[in-house]
Amino acid sequence: MTAFVWATVTAVSPLRVRLDGDTTALAFTPDSLIDPATLVVSSRVRCELSERRLVIHGKAGGDFDLAVQQALGASVAALQTRPQGVVPSSVAVGSGSATVAADGTVTFTGCSSVSLNDVFDGLGGDMYEATINIFTVSAAMAPAYRLRAAGADNTTVAYDSQIAGAATTSALAQTYTSDNQVLIAAGSRQRHAGKITFMGPGQSVRTAAISVIGSVNNAGAFSVLMSRSLFHDVVAVYDGFTLIASVGNMTGYLKVVKIS
Repeated sequence: MTAFVWATVTAVSPLRVRLDGDTTALAFTPDSLIDPATLVVSSRVRCELSERRLVIHGKAGGDFDLAVQQALGASVAALQTRPQGVVPSSVAVGSGSATVAADGTVTFTGCSSVSLNDVFDGLGGDMYEATINIFTVSAAMAPAYRLRAAGADNTTVAYDSQIAGAATTSALAQTYTSDNQVLIAAGSRQRHAGKITFMGPGQSVRTAAISVIGSVNNAGAFSVLMSRSLFHDVVAVYDGFTLIASVGNMTGYLKVVKIS
């Protein structure tokens, strides 16, 4: 049976340790995976106890702690790393400007529309999640989207959506709409944030999507949460989409991550 235990160094020449819970030191010299010269009387060491063999693996404040710190550091770094998004081949804007970061984050400023090209590849499960954060607008508005292929939006009146939501403490009536684009958030708002999950845009099928977007007036005076089930009834392959301000222009971030 193998167990890990802590011990205290009681002598260094020869090396002796006393296991936690014992009153006397062991009568033999343990093996050590660290340099015994780094140990002094009263050093705390972590040991592997197997049958009648004891092996020192590290010391408190030393090699063992360093290994733990390195492992924790790697874990924290992994948690802090932003998820890699799909980097579009190009971004077109109706006005304003946009830049693309190495992780796929698109930063747009003063744009009436932002078009992402070649973010859907049709491979695997062909599922994508677009995160949207619009934090400044020139006029209260609602964002919308259209699917896109070969650098052009599909404007056919075939974007069907079922809508449910809540405004402050009241439920909104469920409604059905069909238009040449999909309004994904409530109108007359200054801030919009949420996600759209696209399913099958890069395949020759009816593209389905689910959006959950929260919208709020400045100073949080009136907030709305809207969830929509969406279908585009044109069977075609799409490689991107356009985010559109219903009026004026918008500033914020947009990122697409492939999830399947």
